[in-house]
Amino acid sequence: TIGSRTWNFGDNTGWVNAAALTQTKLYATPGDYTIRLVVKNLQGCTSDTLSKPVKVYLQPVVDAGPSFLVPVGSTVLFNPIVDDSVTVTFAWTPASDFVNPNILRPSLVANNNRVYTLKATGLGKCTATDTLTVKVLRQVKIPNAFSPNGDKINDTWEIENLGDYGFAIVEIFNRNGQVVYKSNGYSNPWDGTLNGKPLPVGSYYYFIQPGSGRKPYTGVVTILR
Repeated sequence: TIGSRTWNFGDNTGWVNAAALTQTKLYATPGDYTIRLVVKNLQGCTSDTLSKPVKVYLQPVVDAGPSFLVPVGSTVLFNPIVDDSVTVTFAWTPASDFVNPNILRPSLVANNNRVYTLKATGLGKCTATDTLTVKVLRQVKIPNAFSPNGDKINDTWEIENLGDYGFAIVEIFNRNGQVVYKSNGYSNPWDGTLNGKPLPVGSYYYFIQPGSGRKPYTGVVTILR
């Protein structure tokens, strides 16, 4: 019958008295350690010291770096932060977007919205992953007319790709300079009305501030019926 157990985990923390048969140890740094165990019976007789080697590998820690919001076709350089770039290997996915997906800081031409995952693998197959997002701002295409006549064809002023710019400000004016429509974002396209009433056929002037560092768009849109 074992009366006591004394452990030494080989990391200069000294001997630890523990009654439990199994022990869990978290090492602060990687390396080669020797674990020692001494037991005593109820009469106080001490055993020989049992020793076993333990190899502790580095646990990779990765931060994939900042996400990107850039105009379509821009070149972006990934800038992750890791705790070891020497003994750890890296893999970015989707791999087909990169010239070399196995370098720590690759670059690519941003043509699509995508989530990229960085996986780091250390010695002993210890792994860690993190992700970043690349969102592209596509060219805004603004039609110069629409026909809100209820036929379900061009009934609203659909501005292609403006939805990419979540903080866009859209303002529309009549010939007298009166604001007939204004929105922050453009989730609900303009239907040619003011306070729920159809506006007259004619030309109206728009000012669109897309944000994200892009220049504003100005021009004329015509209501047809």
